[in-house]
Amino acid sequence: SLSFRLIGTEYNLVGKNATVSFDIQNNDTWEDCELGLFTIYEQTVNLEKGTTDFKAYDTVGVMGKAQYEMGSINFPCSVANLLEQVANKFGLTVNATNVPNLSHIITEDLYAKITGVTYRDIIAEIACATASVAEVSGSEIQLRPIEFGSTEILTYDNLKKAKLEPKYGPVNSVVLARTPAEDNIVVKDDESIAENGLTEIKLANNEILDDNRQILAQPILDAVDDFYFYPFEITTEGHGWYEIGDRLAITDGTNTWEIIISSISLSIGNGMKEILKG
Repeated sequence: SLSFRLIGTEYNLVGKNATVSFDIQNNDTWEDCELGLFTIYEQTVNLEKGTTDFKAYDTVGVMGKAQYEMGSINFPCSVANLLEQVANKFGLTVNATNVPNLSHIITEDLYAKITGVTYRDIIAEIACATASVAEVSGSEIQLRPIEFGSTEILTYDNLKKAKLEPKYGPVNSVVLARTPAEDNIVVKDDESIAENGLTEIKLANNEILDDNRQILAQPILDAVDDFYFYPFEITTEGHGWYEIGDRLAITDGTNTWEIIISSISLSIGNGMKEILKG
């Protein structure tokens, strides 16, 4: 979500769309960082201060507010086509390659009898079923394969604060679960478990995976086998160009920690405050 404040009280922007970007100085040059398209859902006027506060959501946030309607998606369809149908409802094109289980056929409407499902929930299930990170960039929704190699190295000079936790992984088991019954399908890499100990990823009550757990589990393990990262929270000097799913490396000059970004918080006022978590 995006929150911002404007001077003045005579606005009528609820329901309007806006592309949000800002410029950031990188050494002697200025770089444009685009946050994407946002839809304004709320405005609050402060008549004493003469300002208006707004709350807006990007396309993923809009999907999270849109309840699934039975009949709005045609079944049977492949996982890839399910993604395309959801994307079309929100004016998006699709970029999804090199991820597993896209060709799996879903024979019936998995969500017809489930209350409260949103289109964002369906996208999240697709991402789990394909061992990928789903993100919207501009007018395109992407399924990004899990990153195994870091794309940028951060030194302590780039950071204001860093909290690093013990290594998670390497992943060597995938559990497709039905909870609370604990009716599980497990696939594993026995050689890695013997060498490194057990680290499992548990995916519970995923409607797409539940369709054929025995067939769909192994391709997910193949995609994430040996994946690892260090849980973390850092405050950077203020960069603004990261995306969910990016894999970075942090070094103190002697030690190196590989991290995966799962949360980004930007505060822009007198300068920028950027907090990354994963």
